[in-house]
Amino acid sequence: MNPQAVIVAPSINFVSAIFNRCLDLAICTDLVIRCAMSSECWKLVGSHPELGCDVLIGTPEGLQKFRNQNCSMFDNCRFLVVMHAPDIFFSFENQMTRLLCDFPKDNTNI
Repeated sequence: MNPQAVIVAPSINFVSAIFNRCLDLAICTDLVIRCAMSSECWKLVGSHPELGCDVLIGTPEGLQKFRNQNCSMFDNCRFLVVMHAPDIFFSFENQMTRLLCDFPKDNTNI
């Protein structure tokens, strides 16, 4: 089965920007990318855990909201990619700490 990625962000603009950055990687690696832009999409993606999630990509806000609704998606996730401007990244320190506590400690790369 091809590796699975899920992009989570609060708006279509963020998801589109992240997706465009990931497109070359998807073509080179056969990575299957699913996008979730709202809480309804997050519920839909989370309702199919059999699809798995090897790579979770998103903004701190999107990842936090996704985590609150779909913790089971984190079970087999091996890579977490946080997309945000470095100069304001640390303003999300508390959100990221809570988020990282849910990831498997032995096989997750950030």
